[in-house]
Amino acid sequence: RDNIRTLQGHSAAVTCVKVSGDGTRLVSGGLDYSLKVWDIEGDLAMQPSRREGHKGPIRAVQISSGVVVSGSEDETVQVRDIASGECQTSFQGGCGAVRCLTVSVEGSLIYIGGVDKIIKVWAVASSTCVQTLQGHSGSIYSLALSSPSTASTSSAASSKETACYSGTVHSTGETLLQPQQGTEHLFSASEDTTVRAWDPASGDCLTVFKGHTGPVFSVVVNAPGTTLFSGGMDKSIRVWDTETGDCLRTMKGHVSWVNALALDTESSRLVSGGEDKKVMVWNPQTGECLKVLEGHTDIVTSVAVGVDHGCIFSGSGDKTVRMWKYYKCCKLFRGHT
Repeated sequence: RDNIRTLQGHSAAVTCVKVSGDGTRLVSGGLDYSLKVWDIEGDLAMQPSRREGHKGPIRAVQISSGVVVSGSEDETVQVRDIASGECQTSFQGGCGAVRCLTVSVEGSLIYIGGVDKIIKVWAVASSTCVQTLQGHSGSIYSLALSSPSTASTSSAASSKETACYSGTVHSTGETLLQPQQGTEHLFSASEDTTVRAWDPASGDCLTVFKGHTGPVFSVVVNAPGTTLFSGGMDKSIRVWDTETGDCLRTMKGHVSWVNALALDTESSRLVSGGEDKKVMVWNPQTGECLKVLEGHTDIVTSVAVGVDHGCIFSGSGDKTVRMWKYYKCCKLFRGHT
């Protein structure tokens, strides 16, 4: 645990962490209603004042094109300049308490999921809702976007449902969705135990991935958009083929809920965080667990991988953010209380 630095500021559990695309900034949000931006050395670079910030716990953050987007249980989404902290826009998400969000590649759209079981698509420039995605029967806990140039599912009038039981794939639909290049697709994880693939433009649900036996808390997709990873309350990480909907494998290692997943930029490492206080590093191609990182004293709520592949960040109920070099904790960010 060399070079550990303790940062003061937060006063409750950390719920979400993200790293900027250039690897120079880390953003954290917590149950204390506060948002913090740190430089990669661990110094506090920006935080909105309590008066200007959210009025409820922050559950989701994203960094895009020089701005920080945050979603809260107060049902609002805020967009802030990452350097000054100035709020550029704030609006009601329209899906109840916000649990997750993500931003389109070019930064023009914000996708928001919440407790109202729907996903809203908002245009940033006009702060207007341009699409509503409906189909889940439980809260939406996680969202992920495929690359627009390599999306592997497409719009169709009918959808395909798949189920994975003990490694055996059972198809409950007859229509296979054909790949369509150049379209951004959205994946959502829900309390209803399923993951869904969507065409946000049309609002069509393309595929329903079934197999988890409890709520699904996190979903990530690889860079080509061909492979999906999901983790949840059933302690498992499931790997899916986004084109066929087949469950390729089930990865087990956590002894409690899998709360968070993250992939590095080359999709060569998958990182998971669990209710068992552990961060685990996996080979996503083979399903092999490469390393277990221990040090948190409470549940791991969120994980992120830096541009430098050796850097992993984890947020926890113990009110800290830790930075790891895969095989050791090299910094401790303390501040949440």
